[in-house]
Amino acid sequence: MPLTLTGLLLSAWTVLESNPIVVGGAPTALAVQTDDPSAPQPNVLVDGVPWPYRLATVVPVPDAAWESELQPTRVRPASPDDDPLLPRLLLLTVPESGKLQVGDTIIEPLRFPKPARWSRIPRPDVPRPPLDLATCAGGPDPQDPLAWWRLALMADQADTTAQVPSNWTPEAKQAAQALAARWRAALVLVATEDPGIAASLRSALTNSVRDTHGRVRAAWLDGTSLLPKLLDPTMTDRVSQVALEALDAWIPLGCWTTVGRDGLPRLAGWHGGWEKRLLEIDGLPERIEIPRRCHFEVPLPVTLGGQQTTLRASAGVRTVQFPKAIGHITPPAYRFNPPRPAPRLFGVQSSGLPFAAECRIHNEVPEIFVTCATEPGTLLQRDALWFQVDDQGVWVSANGPVPSVDGLIIHRRIWEDRWQVRIECQSPPSSLSIRRTHDGGGPIAVPGPADAFGLNDPKLKLNWNAWNPEGDTPSNTIGSAQ
Repeated sequence: MPLTLTGLLLSAWTVLESNPIVVGGAPTALAVQTDDPSAPQPNVLVDGVPWPYRLATVVPVPDAAWESELQPTRVRPASPDDDPLLPRLLLLTVPESGKLQVGDTIIEPLRFPKPARWSRIPRPDVPRPPLDLATCAGGPDPQDPLAWWRLALMADQADTTAQVPSNWTPEAKQAAQALAARWRAALVLVATEDPGIAASLRSALTNSVRDTHGRVRAAWLDGTSLLPKLLDPTMTDRVSQVALEALDAWIPLGCWTTVGRDGLPRLAGWHGGWEKRLLEIDGLPERIEIPRRCHFEVPLPVTLGGQQTTLRASAGVRTVQFPKAIGHITPPAYRFNPPRPAPRLFGVQSSGLPFAAECRIHNEVPEIFVTCATEPGTLLQRDALWFQVDDQGVWVSANGPVPSVDGLIIHRRIWEDRWQVRIECQSPPSSLSIRRTHDGGGPIAVPGPADAFGLNDPKLKLNWNAWNPEGDTPSNTIGSAQ
């Protein structure tokens, strides 16, 4: 059979999924790839007829950002400058029937029965306003189209609709709606076997708690690896069992360590379960009771600061490192530990914005140094440091004007591979925290991670009395910080 131009066009692109699931009558996103840099746009056919589509590129946000529980992404139009080996999203809305052909792959869209109701809430006389990410506190990452599906499920539960942010690109909007369509289809599959398990799964996927100020915070099940299992054609008649196993394995408890405003080491976290939990902490004589459905923060003895400690709960055993509560300033300087970013919902990620911070005394003047590493050619427009010196906040950007602050003299130097801030303090600060922000990245806290929801920055207590350059008794020229 002779190779036609159409055959060449179709063979240039490959669908990456082995058994792609396309929901009939709904937006669709298919991962496609070409190894030919000169390949034209793919040909897409429905029942042999060319079909309109968009081609998009999914761009992971750098590791320094942690707005959502997994690596956040942005979806933008595909560019000719994109790496040809980079997977793209092929976005289209398919009809309820008809064969879809992309490259050599032929897909029969599946139709899923729509459940009569997801919610037990009585239908309102007046339609409920749509849910909006901008006003949905504690919801999914408002900038991540591939996290919007949770808002869609929240809206289903409340018998309303989910609003797509108006500032998203058309590609981002279609990708968000396509992923939501897949989740809805998966939940329908579970509901056809067991409506109760489907309702429990939807609740776990949208679970949240309230902190002490009444703010809503995420505490949900990560469904990333679950979705393909629910949509796997080989799981027919077993999807409710798969969902139930995921619910049984889910531990609605997250913990991290930090330093409180009182300078004591703290255990913080969220508990999304419906029963109280007891935590055993090595070094404490009594177990700590964690209330149901809460965001918690527990002060701990100062002796635990800097120690590795084991936590035990019905959720299992975990080893954590509590940050030091007090930093003793001794010659040549007190150097902070490597900074750690706030944990995402499911773990602490490594920092992508390295910087070093230290404190010292020079000519009896307390000084704070921070050096920020940069990559050659990196734009510094949004590279900045936020200092919390006692109760005073100081913002120093990499290329903006140097601020003038009472009691502080701020110096800044910039090199090709780094920039540095030096702060001379009129009086020794008793506590200090530092964050660095950058274009596409979130804050990094010193001396330890802030909590997963950005409620507080840890503040290290500083003991300047420990400075003793002569090796004798501590100098009294610097007042006590305790």
